[in-house]
Amino acid sequence: MLTALTTTTACLLIGVALATLLARRVTEPLVQLASDGAALPTPPLFREIAQLRDALAMAQEQEAHSRAHLQRKADEFQSLGEVLLDLRN
Repeated sequence: MLTALTTTTACLLIGVALATLLARRVTEPLVQLASDGAALPTPPLFREIAQLRDALAMAQEQEAHSRAHLQRKADEFQSLGEVLLDLRN
């Protein structure tokens, strides 16, 4: 009876230790993605994390493109406003 209890406890502890290590291998890249953006120094353990990294990089590129486009439009409207003010004077 004691042997069975010891074996069960040992298996449970090994399972918890392995689950903790695996969880750490999953959460570390996610934490790094959340803080550093799309920079991961090593290939991720799971395909889904790589897909998330790629989607985040694409979203950042789209955001930069959209911001640049909006800035160009704002500059254009500002120039147009200045021209209209010059015409009024």
